[in-house]
Amino acid sequence: MTEWVHVGRLWTNGEPYLAMDSVLLPRWRGWSDDSYNKMIVPLPQEVNAVVVGDRAVAVVGVDEGWIEVFCAEDDRVALVQGSGGSKLHEALAHPEDGDLDGGTIEVTKGYLALLNAAIDGTGQYSGELVEAQPGRVPDARALSPSDEPDPGGLLLQVRPGVYRLRVRWMTQLADGSSFARWSLTIEDG
Repeated sequence: MTEWVHVGRLWTNGEPYLAMDSVLLPRWRGWSDDSYNKMIVPLPQEVNAVVVGDRAVAVVGVDEGWIEVFCAEDDRVALVQGSGGSKLHEALAHPEDGDLDGGTIEVTKGYLALLNAAIDGTGQYSGELVEAQPGRVPDARALSPSDEPDPGGLLLQVRPGVYRLRVRWMTQLADGSSFARWSLTIEDG
């Protein structure tokens, strides 16, 4: 069984995040070139990637709320968004059968950026990227979005390589809670 470590959380008002190689940050202009409204807003839900420069980046997030970010020793990254008291460990352990293939993204320098798609990757209209830090999962009821600074995203140190995105849209658990999950797994070879 995979042991997951919580490394950060992101608040979204419904704006998706981009999972991308950090070297692509200067090329994303969600705000200043209106790329967010031109490329992200019209995307149908089943489209999980866009092209920035000449490379694919993953599109993550579905609804208003917290996205919890986890890393595992086997070079996997998981982003989980839940509702109704969703149990995160159940979401992480949920089988991947039926997850959709979201394509691949490449991380060349060892840093994966999780960036709010509505802002720029760098410059005046960007937000701070907070370095991922291992820790306990915060109590969702204890913190509202206004209680914490609103970073532009997270920066995770990962092994360079090609990562496959697997997507599980809102899935209901036995207790009535639900979750969505985006998993990035490095492809060896």
